[in-house]
Amino acid sequence: PGYPLMTRIVNILVGNVLYSGMIVSGLCFAGAGTIAYLLVRLDHSHRHALRVLKYLCILPGAFFFAAPMSESMFLLLSVCCIYFLRKKEWFYACITGGAAAFTRSLGLVLFIPALYEMIADEAETMPSVSCHGRDKKLSWAAKYGNLIFIPFGFGSYLLINYQVSGNPFQFLIYQKEHWHQSISFFFNTTAYQIDYAMGCIQGQNYHDLLALWLPNLFCIFAGLIIMLIAVRKLRPSYTAYFMAYYVIAIGATWLLSGPRYLLTLFPIPMALAVIGKKPWLDTILTIGLSVFLGMYAYMFVNHWNVW
Repeated sequence: PGYPLMTRIVNILVGNVLYSGMIVSGLCFAGAGTIAYLLVRLDHSHRHALRVLKYLCILPGAFFFAAPMSESMFLLLSVCCIYFLRKKEWFYACITGGAAAFTRSLGLVLFIPALYEMIADEAETMPSVSCHGRDKKLSWAAKYGNLIFIPFGFGSYLLINYQVSGNPFQFLIYQKEHWHQSISFFFNTTAYQIDYAMGCIQGQNYHDLLALWLPNLFCIFAGLIIMLIAVRKLRPSYTAYFMAYYVIAIGATWLLSGPRYLLTLFPIPMALAVIGKKPWLDTILTIGLSVFLGMYAYMFVNHWNVW
């Protein structure tokens, strides 16, 4: 409910829900790009950070960032969470992580990099800091206690479900009844995606093949391959976040929006920027992704099955 709530607030001034949603999305994407730049600059050069932003803007489905949908807001909040974690601002990190979980259920996954960064900080400071007894316990409670804010954001959504329907998990029932959605394994997803793609070929249904099943399959496999190539150059907490998010998002039993779900997974443009350090690879990736984005946008505006 985070995105429609923010849209409703903006709509008090604008008076048009569609325009309000697009304003929220545009401002959130601008903010996400700014924080992503600052995050990358903690480890890399200005040029490398700009390369990350370039890939973020040409990912397949990047036009969804401008749409009245929650992609931009979720990206902003999740990047803010990681940035504050890197700056050791635990309270702000977990508050923005909770806001991300209030915006999308997958925001709960931010608990994993948050816990990882806290433990990593503990390991780094342990040799130089000597706290004993009560002081040490209070220090741990002050740090790790912030983690409660991340599931609290999702819990607020469950409370809304309970107030509306009497069941905090009613959204799972609606998803299963109307969208055939539940959690499965990655391998099952790829299997039925390939089956539907082959069925479209046999039935000469090329619109669904090109707009739905092939983009899903491309992003499912490309995302994994990109991360595998760059994994040694990425911070472990980013990889942990990617894997947890990927397993849940791609494990959907009726996956129609693979490119859009992976769009907000910021370790992917970070990995692309690592691979694109070589100029010739950067050129190939830039041209290839731009062409894919153009084709995908064409299918979207022509009302093909791009979700």
